[in-house]
Amino acid sequence: MPTPALPAGTTTSFLTKNGTLVRIRPIEPGDMQREQDFIKNLSPETRYRRFLSTVKTIPLEQLERFTHLDYDRNMAFIALVKENGIDKEIGVCRYAALSNHPHTCEFAIVIADAWQGQGLGYQLMQQLIPVARNHGFKTMIGEFLADNLPMLNFVTSLGFVLSPHPDDPCLRQGTLQLDTPT
Repeated sequence: MPTPALPAGTTTSFLTKNGTLVRIRPIEPGDMQREQDFIKNLSPETRYRRFLSTVKTIPLEQLERFTHLDYDRNMAFIALVKENGIDKEIGVCRYAALSNHPHTCEFAIVIADAWQGQGLGYQLMQQLIPVARNHGFKTMIGEFLADNLPMLNFVTSLGFVLSPHPDDPCLRQGTLQLDTPT
């Protein structure tokens, strides 16, 4: 089966608040080790807030799902900086279509600890949201720890509406309507 083509026009660059040049592009199958290293280097708290567990590494099967996308029903963008001439991942955001709700996708985002507060999350989501909209999704949802105030404030600033999670009082659910004009 041929590898799906990367979406056109989805690579961009920007300067962080501290003046560092960051490149954002779709994740590729060749990013498996980069993604594993990124996750491994997150602080325990950041890993917990992203995965809702104390995972230190991602199993190979899940890592393949994270990096081998169809770029239609699933999408991910990574943020990269040059470190000693090598691209280093410092952030990732993604969405995946929900099988039981064909016009809804669930998103997740995580930024390396040292890069939080630099505008990276905002830039990543500015790439992800239009792609989801262009692929016909009407709603984007996310789940967040109820005590993760920076994340709750962040998604609210993007237009997500927060509500109690239907299954877990320790979580909040955020919903963004993609089929309304921006």
